Amino acid sequence: NDHFSELLSVASSSEAHSITLPTIVHVAVDKRSDDEIGLSLIEKNGSTVVSEVSKSGLFQSKLAEGCEILSVNGHKVRSPRSFIRMMKDVRGQIFVMASSSPSPPGAKFIVVKKSTLGYEEDEQGISFQKVNGVLRVQSIKEAGVFAETDIGEGDLCLSIDGVLAISENVAMRSLTRAQGNVALLVFPMANFWKSVVELTIDDKYDRWWKSR
Repeated sequence: NDHFSELLSVASSSEAHSITLPTIVHVAVDKRSDDEIGLSLIEKNGSTVVSEVSKSGLFQSKLAEGCEILSVNGHKVRSPRSFIRMMKDVRGQIFVMASSSPSPPGAKFIVVKKSTLGYEEDEQGISFQKVNGVLRVQSIKEAGVFAETDIGEGDLCLSIDGVLAISENVAMRSLTRAQGNVALLVFPMANFWKSVVELTIDDKYDRWWKSR
């Protein structure tokens, strides 16, 4: 399938231009008790996605429609409701980790909080292998930080903290350099055929047709 091949090519070539992967942005805002958050959120495939940004809210010009909110002050955002609850209870400076743009159909951000890890590959709790030009998850340690996530062996790794995962070495360097939370953009192979259909529809048909 040509559409799926385009997505795979992003993982193996920094020159691929048919699909642009989102990067990771870190946004800081100062919140007072009467400040309006100014975000409309929806849940999409388990992710918290921005559907609208108010021109008078805290995140004006800081977040864009379609981006995904990943964490608040180091705490993973699990749903739109959890984000609103986090924002409601906190005052002062708030640090939000988000994607710069929507994820490609079928891809998903996995956010984990790194513990005190070393710089050796076996201490990261995950390993990668490049197969046919694509970086795939080779193994996940049972006691590692990735053991309780949705990442599975064989999944495609597209980026780590916004850095294209073009090789095993690049992926491991990105992991070791990450501080606090780290965001992996993966393509779960369990949803392979569902994602191929979504890619095809996304390319060929208008949004109104897909909604029906």
